[in-house]
Amino acid sequence: MVKRKEILGLLACVAVLVLVSWTKVLFTGSIKVDDNPLEHWIGIATVIVFAVSLMVYGRAYYKFFKSPDSFSLSHYQIKLLGYAHVILGSLMLPILSNDIFLYLAYGDLSNMGYDVFTQQNIMGYSKWIDLVGNWKDSPYLYGPITLWISKFANWAGGSNIWMVVIVFKIIWLLIGICFVEIMSLMVKHLQDFILVLFTPVFWMQNVGGMHYDLLAGLFLLIAVYFISQQKIVFALIALKLAIMCKIVFAIFIPFVLLHYFFINSNRISWKPMLYFCLGAIASSTVIILCYLPFWKDSTTITIPFNYLNTQEPSKSFSEVLGEIFHALFNNIAPSDTIGNTSHSSGKMWWWTQFRIGFNVFGIAMGVIVSLVFMIKTRLVFYKTVMAEYWIKICLVFFFFYSHIFNAWYLIALLPFLPLVGNLHRLKKYILIISVYSNLHMIFLNIGRDSWIYYLLPPIIFINISLFLWQFRKNFLTVESPLTKD
Repeated sequence: MVKRKEILGLLACVAVLVLVSWTKVLFTGSIKVDDNPLEHWIGIATVIVFAVSLMVYGRAYYKFFKSPDSFSLSHYQIKLLGYAHVILGSLMLPILSNDIFLYLAYGDLSNMGYDVFTQQNIMGYSKWIDLVGNWKDSPYLYGPITLWISKFANWAGGSNIWMVVIVFKIIWLLIGICFVEIMSLMVKHLQDFILVLFTPVFWMQNVGGMHYDLLAGLFLLIAVYFISQQKIVFALIALKLAIMCKIVFAIFIPFVLLHYFFINSNRISWKPMLYFCLGAIASSTVIILCYLPFWKDSTTITIPFNYLNTQEPSKSFSEVLGEIFHALFNNIAPSDTIGNTSHSSGKMWWWTQFRIGFNVFGIAMGVIVSLVFMIKTRLVFYKTVMAEYWIKICLVFFFFYSHIFNAWYLIALLPFLPLVGNLHRLKKYILIISVYSNLHMIFLNIGRDSWIYYLLPPIIFINISLFLWQFRKNFLTVESPLTKD
């Protein structure tokens, strides 16, 4: 018998989190997230209610994941619950990230005729400038597909900011529904279905927060679906579409190629190579068509990539240290230097040099860990092992090499989970981190002068410690059954 009480409790936690997301506009009159703190006690109450609701939800989520049979839920019923999460998530307002306003500002500027891929210092001309706030005025760092969506939302919503947000929300609701549908075709076990659809990374961060990672994750999911059926042409097209949403998804190209050429004894011969060449041509055509309307010259690509080269790998670790120093010594390592290695004047020179060294250490660790894991998993050409390997490599990439770790990045792991079999320890870790990693972001809504703000560094530190503990425990071992089908 379906346990309705537990299901209602789960959805009630989601509803509370949705209501919490509206506190910013109710108490400040603005939907801006960054640099728009709530009043002292309202901010503290918001943090506490959000944290308690998230932890209660996480406990219920874990119970559903651990024993799905005890709730007597069918595949179809879990999918309906997934729809409920997506619909409720689409009712959220931004409260954990300000990125959506940056996305919409670029679409607005592009509609005004600006070349957002090559021009900088133009953000002030957008109607979104008051919501973007103190943000780096960079070139557009995402792919052209996402820019088209932002352009359409701005065109359809007109001059009314709320209408633009509503249009964007409707688009993201449809993308979330498509994600549920494609995932339902892939999963074989109820545990996997619950793990993917109930994670806050999906419905809260990516649907509610409207991050571009959701669209890139949908195309990646389609690519994994097709490559699991050895349909390389469609897989490459879908993967290139994911890259045209967010360039970083190019890290999944090796997975598709290795899976195609080495899984199910599909050796390198003329027929697989022919299909691969067709897929390469078709997917390259997709890239050309995506960039064609925005193409100026080679700078359309080189300027955004040159800007990305200035970003700092391993900011996740140095950010924690910076906040701890700031909390303990006040102004010794001020927060405005976080993410800014160019600040090297006066007494801050030592901090800048330390952070640069720490980032180099992070890059080296990422490379070493990746190589060690490749050596340890000599059976990588088994299907389940390859999927497990790629999940772990992604986690290493997010924590060691990415310029900063954000919870919504984890959606890139979800397409691989149905392929790895019943890996209880790894999946349990992903469940825990997908809930806990959202906690520190609610602190954006309180001022730095509040005592509760100083809980932020320990929370981020625990987040990273969870990863290191899991890495020590089983990241260098293979749990997957050695199956090729």
